[in-house]
Formats: sequence, structure tokens, C-alpha cells
Amino acid sequence: MTTVALLEPPDEDAWENFVASHPRADIYHTLSWRAVTCEGFGHAARHLVAKDAAGNVSGVLPLFRVDGFTGHRLVSVPMRDRGGPVAVDAATENRLLAVAVDLCRQSGAQYLDVRTLQPLEDEAVAGLGMVKSQHWVTSRVDLRGGSDAVWKRLHQKVRQHVRKAEGEGVTIDIDASRDGVARFFDAFISVRTSMGIPPFPRVFIDAVWRHLIVNGRANLVLASSGSTLINGMINFLSKDTVIAAYSAPKREWFRHYPAEMVYWNTMSWGAKAGYATFDFGADSPRQEGLITFKGKFGATTTSMSSYSFLHRVKSPPNFDSSSPAYDLVRRVWSWLPGPVSRVAGAWVTRRLS
Repeated sequence: MTTVALLEPPDEDAWENFVASHPRADIYHTLSWRAVTCEGFGHAARHLVAKDAAGNVSGVLPLFRVDGFTGHRLVSVPMRDRGGPVAVDAATENRLLAVAVDLCRQSGAQYLDVRTLQPLEDEAVAGLGMVKSQHWVTSRVDLRGGSDAVWKRLHQKVRQHVRKAEGEGVTIDIDASRDGVARFFDAFISVRTSMGIPPFPRVFIDAVWRHLIVNGRANLVLASSGSTLINGMINFLSKDTVIAAYSAPKREWFRHYPAEMVYWNTMSWGAKAGYATFDFGADSPRQEGLITFKGKFGATTTSMSSYSFLHRVKSPPNFDSSSPAYDLVRRVWSWLPGPVSRVAGAWVTRRLS
């Protein structure tokens, strides 16, 4: 008989071992990511662990309580595009979801939001009263075959831009230092503010450095022109996949192709290091230009799934910042001074998911 309960310290090693061995588990199922999320955003973890009759871990569901503007919700996982249950079989996976729905009801959450890269069983989630959405897409590049093979699949324009940037002296470094992270964060604040998007709190980026970068579960790729940082990108290293997480290409340096340089060099590094896939992460279908740009790196685009149990709301909020509904907000935010954006962004992003 399968039992499901909140994760307690005695089961943490078994949780980590299960995640390490399960082919569909990724970095967002690790307890390192739990630490990043709890420390960086202040969310409380409500991780669910399933055990079989022998007491062995047979499934996991990372879950966090996010306190929003008008109430709280349960999310797997906040601020990222995937998470969800992974288990030894569908029955255990469905049992984890059922307990999550019960927890949503019992805790008075507005809703439960489960995000996955792999779709769940439609009949099972419908039976739990969950609603499926496939709003987001992800673009992925095959790194198998090595760096040369990836280079040959790049669009001719991308190769031209990379060569031009190299010819103009743009350099690439993989920097695991705290100083490198600080330089990245300053650029990140500036770029996000100019785009009208609230930046994450510094404590979150510091937690990524401490729990992921230092431990080899993430890296930071920096592009510079002379001593000036023109782009930086934090990548999560999730089993055989490099996931582009956060980037900061400076608009005033676009003539030096900071995005192309960082993406290509990250893919080249990943291919040489033996990773199988480079994942650009989630985009809204509205971002057609961005999706087309990523396709020029040889990426193929697939839909991502999310599942909501609506307890005290009729529909979950729209957190797609590219939606026309956010046009005014983006314009106003882009006018904020950097220090104001930094403080306000930390407060806002803790309440989003």
C-alpha cells in the first residue's frame, strides 16, 4: 500500500537518492532547489513523499506555499516552468496529486498549480477536478554529436554574428565566484528594469550561487567587451540537460551580439562536457520573435503542461508578463530608478509564482 506524507528530515537522503535515479526527475526536484526557493523567496516547502509497502520512496512532489497579494497558493514549483510529481508508476503519481489536492483544500489555498515537462494522465487529473493548460512552450537543442555538430546546425546568421563578436574582442568566461555573481546581478537589475519586468531579490541570486553554482549544479557564463560586462547567464545543470535560467544581455551592446555569444558558448561548453540537451526554458506563444530567434540555434519547440485545482478562485491569475494586459505595468516599471526597481522587485516577485 502506498502512503504519502509531508517530507521530514529522516527521509531527505532517500528523497535525494530517488530523484538522482529517476529519469524524469530534474534539478527542481532536488533539495538544493528547495533551499534556493525557501531562502531566496521565503516560501515554505510542503514537499510530499510517497512510500511503498516496504517503506521505500516511490514518488516525490516538490510543493511550496506562495503567499500572494490576496491569499496563498500551492505551487510545484514557483518561478520556474516545471516540477510536478515523479514516481515509479502512474498510480503513485496520481496518489501524490490527490494528496496535494487535499492539502490545497485543508490549508485554504486559493488554488494548486502543478507544472510539468511531461504531461500527466488526462483521465486521472480530470478525476481530481484539475484543469489542464498548455500555454507555455520550451525550445530545446540537441547537443549530442559534439560542439562541431551543434555549430553546423546553427543558422548562418547566428554563425556570422558569433564570428563578428569574436572578431571585435568579445570574450567569454565561466565564473563561479561571488564577485562574478555580483557583476551579473547588477546587469540583471538593469536589464529587467528596462524591460519592465520586476527583478528577483539579491538574496535569491546569492542562494543560487551558494547552493547550485558552488556545488557544480549551475554555472555562470559572462560575456565581456574589454572590462565591461555585456551579458551574463546562469544555467542550471540538470542531469543530462543544461537549462538556461536567467540572462542579462545589455541592449546598448546588441551590436556585439551578447545573446548569440552566450548561447553559443554555453551550448559548445555543454556539448563538450557531455550534456545531451540545451533547454532555453519556457516562453509564451506570444513571444514569436524570441521563439524564432531560438529556432536559429537548431531548437525544436514543444508545449509544456500545467494543471490547476481551483479551490477559492474561478481561474488562476495570468502571470504571463508578455500579455497585452501588462503593457502599462511594463512601461511604468521601465521608468523606475534602479534602486527602486531592486527593492520593489524583491517585494513583488516574492508574491508571484
